[in-house]
Amino acid sequence: MMEKKKRKLYKMFTKWSLSYVIISTLAIAVISFCAMKYSEALREDLEYTNAVQLEMTQLQMDRNVRNLRIFCNKANFNKTVKRLRKKTSYEDESRYELYELVRELANEMILEGNANDCYLYFPNMDLLVSGNYYNDSREFYDIAFDGYGFSYDDWFEVISKDYKTSQIFSLDTKNGDSLTVLIKPLDSSNRQTPPANAIMVMDVGKILKASDWLNQDRDNMCIIDRTNKRLVSVSPMEEEMSNKLLERALESQPGEFQTRFEVGSSVISYIHSQYENWDYAVITQEQAYVMQISELRNTVALLILLYLAVSAIAIGYAAIRHYWPLKNMVDIL
Repeated sequence: MMEKKKRKLYKMFTKWSLSYVIISTLAIAVISFCAMKYSEALREDLEYTNAVQLEMTQLQMDRNVRNLRIFCNKANFNKTVKRLRKKTSYEDESRYELYELVRELANEMILEGNANDCYLYFPNMDLLVSGNYYNDSREFYDIAFDGYGFSYDDWFEVISKDYKTSQIFSLDTKNGDSLTVLIKPLDSSNRQTPPANAIMVMDVGKILKASDWLNQDRDNMCIIDRTNKRLVSVSPMEEEMSNKLLERALESQPGEFQTRFEVGSSVISYIHSQYENWDYAVITQEQAYVMQISELRNTVALLILLYLAVSAIAIGYAAIRHYWPLKNMVDIL
């Protein structure tokens, strides 16, 4: 008889504990499911935000690239430019004609603001012309670029070559930023007159500064030249990371949009230029949404642990205060 009462008491406690465990399990499952859905929503929002920023970057970059192309085409049809391309020295040229060329180029300066500027360089006679003045590359550098902090040798190495395709380069300034140099040859045919390069110097970092979503101290953007297999970034980037981005971009098809969460908490997105065989990449690191996802996961894990601890304490308390006294009474009887 007493044995039956013991079993009955044990079954009652087991059923009560089991129901408590089931309720706890369901609560934990609901918390985990809600956290997972919220995490997915944050991640989708992050992808959307990154995609919007990527399209804005493409819009601003391609506007500058389009302006460079227009500047290049107009310079290519300029009679003075055609004549100067055949010369080997500008010392014998009429200063009035060179001054007129400066004025003509000034009229073609259709770029907005001080973020970028256009120049025309004739490698055969080392003549650099802008919408303000003209001179050989060394004197021009001393007047216009010496304050930036990059060396003349680096500048000359970039502008002086005979290019056949559009090029991108980066020059580091003394304040730790970098200037992006876009170069487009007036023509790419060996049958044409001697070379001349249209040059744009721009601060791509201003795109980051103007963005409401990107943080210039954390995030980065770069231009990937598919033709020449070169990558230029706004902020310094580790060589391993640079090679990985270049490799992935070259593996994809031009125009293919990609978003990946593969490098820590970074989001890497590519979009193709409308005018050149280039990709623009936006790299967001430790963005607020990613931090929210991480914090959410930690919070959910803490809640689950606390819930399990409370459940264990409740079951233990019930066992000590109710089950064991009843069990002892049954044993005594």
